[in-house]
Amino acid sequence: MTMMRMAKPMTKTRFQPKTMSLTVQLPESQAGLETCTLFAPKMNFIKGKAKPSGKSAEVKLSDGTIVSIPLGNAEISGGQDVTVGIRPEHVELAGAKSVAHCTTKLRLAEYLGSETMFYTSMSDGTDLAIKADGLAKAKTGEDMQLHLPPAACHLFDAEGRTLVNGD
Repeated sequence: MTMMRMAKPMTKTRFQPKTMSLTVQLPESQAGLETCTLFAPKMNFIKGKAKPSGKSAEVKLSDGTIVSIPLGNAEISGGQDVTVGIRPEHVELAGAKSVAHCTTKLRLAEYLGSETMFYTSMSDGTDLAIKADGLAKAKTGEDMQLHLPPAACHLFDAEGRTLVNGD
């Protein structure tokens, strides 16, 4: 003889999604170059030398190109070693509307539908990731002209301390 258990009928329940947000606030003393590697995709870092120029820093990047970054209240000395940080979503493909800051060689294109991730290398070997529109196209091995919007650039001193926080 077999025993069969009757399943209880499911009651109707409404799915109520819960919204959760996460805000990360770090004390000023902890904010710096290391903190910028915590999030994905990680920030791009380019070594350079900075010199003051009015209210901006003229930064000569490791491949020889120059980017002018607003300093705000930060102070730098001439010839100071710095690192420029810029998030992949802020790097722009240079076109008719923007000035190219650096030329990179495309190593890999990852087409993800709504966005495309380009992984490139500068002439000195510095790797850069670019998050572009999903319709952006390029071929591996091609040169890519990139624009680094000055307001989106972060600036770190040689010890990794934040000098300028970009947008």
